[in-house]
Amino acid sequence: MNDTQLFFFGFGLTTLVGWLSGLLVASWNTVDKTHKRMFINVPKPALKPIPDSRNKSVGTDPDQSPLQVLLQGCITILGQLMIQIIFLFALGVILIVGLQQEITQKSFVGIIFAGIVGFLTQNIRKNWKKIIQLYKMITTPPNPSLKLEPASPPNSHYVAATLGPPPPPPPLYPPLPPFTVLVKGFYEISWRLIWQLILLFLLFQSFIAAYFYLRDGTIRFLGGEAFVT
Repeated sequence: MNDTQLFFFGFGLTTLVGWLSGLLVASWNTVDKTHKRMFINVPKPALKPIPDSRNKSVGTDPDQSPLQVLLQGCITILGQLMIQIIFLFALGVILIVGLQQEITQKSFVGIIFAGIVGFLTQNIRKNWKKIIQLYKMITTPPNPSLKLEPASPPNSHYVAATLGPPPPPPPLYPPLPPFTVLVKGFYEISWRLIWQLILLFLLFQSFIAAYFYLRDGTIRFLGGEAFVT
């Protein structure tokens, strides 16, 4: 393989390993969540969406009989374990093929480039998702939700209002007044937009550095030349 092929071989190998690893972790999280639903978590009041309506009704989570929960949980866990076996087999094949190839400088740089691109794209996605959540929080009416009383026995709930979609922990407790929500929302959106632009700029510079490295063997970042190979 020539230098360009070696670079993209390292990039593709790392991308596949990262993608399969992410799917494996997601599958394991599903198994863990299903296990807790079967053996640990107790049924609790929950809001259920009403079809063709913005309102929600109070039901239970899960809304199935114990027998249905166990049967569905067993099927889900068995299916996810089979998927994990397939992922592990594919991951092993990819690693064996990769180790059989000679790890040259070009392929090593491709591996590093894949890691940088993966890190930046993941943070760009998470940051943008948070921006959308904050925007919905300040532009949509409050939704009723059930909150657990910390000092009360299990399954003792009361109805409160959350501002928009469920925020990440810690939750908005107690609910905040509109002025506070608006100020805090605009403040966080502003600095997250700035951070988003920085991440996009770094991603663009990473592609520019990879282009010049493949073209003439130099790595240029932020207008400077880091080193020559």
